[in-house]
Amino acid sequence: MRFVIDAYNLLFAIGRLTPRSGKDALVGARQWLMSRTRHAHQDADKVIVVFDGKSGSGAKPTGAIFSGPQEADDIIEDTIRRETVPGRLTVVSDDLRLREAARRKGCVVLRCLDYAEQYLLADPSTPTAPEESCSTAPPPGDERQTYLDLFKHLDDDPELGDPY
Repeated sequence: MRFVIDAYNLLFAIGRLTPRSGKDALVGARQWLMSRTRHAHQDADKVIVVFDGKSGSGAKPTGAIFSGPQEADDIIEDTIRRETVPGRLTVVSDDLRLREAARRKGCVVLRCLDYAEQYLLADPSTPTAPEESCSTAPPPGDERQTYLDLFKHLDDDPELGDPY
């Protein structure tokens, strides 16, 4: 499966960038996104992350495309149009224009938060803890008496009133 990601759309959707973010936040958000996509996908060469504008100073991250004078949406739409096996391309964006273009072509479409949840924020190396069962049974003998003794004074507290 190949992915093409509307980078700033994703970064704003997950809150890594806001309209008030400064240049340092922008650079940091780009680096975070590129690092997370490399970590999330076994074959990072099949992930294209498209940013609006120029890369600015510094080296351009591998897998990143900067739109230059074009809009990132135009580059993503061109990628969708050129796709020869649309069922193997996933387009990640909340932009209606891109989602519609991808659907018309037959590509898989993922909204930004869905992609983030499934790929960026999930850590496959961390095992999930089994859910603890919630039991209504009273604590065993000695433990139960410990709690009764500990909270006995509350029975006489007029501010608490009758619990029943």
